Amino acid sequence: MVILGIVVTPLPIPLGLLMIAIGLALLAQDSIFISNKIRAIRKRFPKFSAGLKAAEPRLGNIFKQLLQRTDPNSDGQRHSKH
Repeated sequence: MVILGIVVTPLPIPLGLLMIAIGLALLAQDSIFISNKIRAIRKRFPKFSAGLKAAEPRLGNIFKQLLQRTDPNSDGQRHSKH
């Protein structure tokens, strides 16, 4: 899904970015490496992280858990799968 998202990113509709986000969320469920990379991106771009945090209440449980697990300001649960 991530690769397909990259392919369709140049389209005028931001479907590619959505596909990339969903693909990374699915990968992060099982990959500590991906979770740590998402955490690093959120730490590097605090405005982006704040936007994700603001959207958290409107997201499903899977995405809420991912956002909580990859929050750079959390209590360090990055090595835990749950």
